[in-house]
Amino acid sequence: LFSRSEAFPSSDIFPVSRNSHYFADMSRTIFKGRPDNGLTRMYEAVRLTQEKSISMVKKGADGSKIYDFARTSLKAQGFPTDFRKEKPEGFFHGLGHGVGLDVHEPPSISGMSCRLKKGNVVTIEPGLYYPKSQGNIPAGGVRIEETRRVIGRGGPGAVARRGAPGRPAPVVRRRHGLRIPFLL
Repeated sequence: LFSRSEAFPSSDIFPVSRNSHYFADMSRTIFKGRPDNGLTRMYEAVRLTQEKSISMVKKGADGSKIYDFARTSLKAQGFPTDFRKEKPEGFFHGLGHGVGLDVHEPPSISGMSCRLKKGNVVTIEPGLYYPKSQGNIPAGGVRIEETRRVIGRGGPGAVARRGAPGRPAPVVRRRHGLRIPFLL
């Protein structure tokens, strides 16, 4: 950690509060130009899976059950995961992790069981990655990451939803009834 008088190094890629030293974590997939139907379908599968996964984040929830839901959801939408290849394809990482004094800390929302506690700050970041086109699956990758604070009953409270100040927001257009971000 840096003292208040030290400047942050230009290579620091994670936002961190100079006062509290707490981190934040967020990822977005933005398309340059208009995405084709395959990438649109991939983006929408990740977005829908993330929304449902976020709704499952609450006090006492088992992170492994949320992770299992995400894997099952993506597979049911036509995006399987294959760990047998030299480089895995599909959704091959954990669904999320804690964020606080470190950008990656417990709890881990993955295949290992963990109970979420009130006050935990966690990410939910489903993603799909395919190096080559396969049938209806396009080559490419999509990940959307949100950070949430676990509250008592009723689901998560937002911690961070907006992009960094001064950054242009992506244009969001409807395509076939879907909300897709892209840069013109």
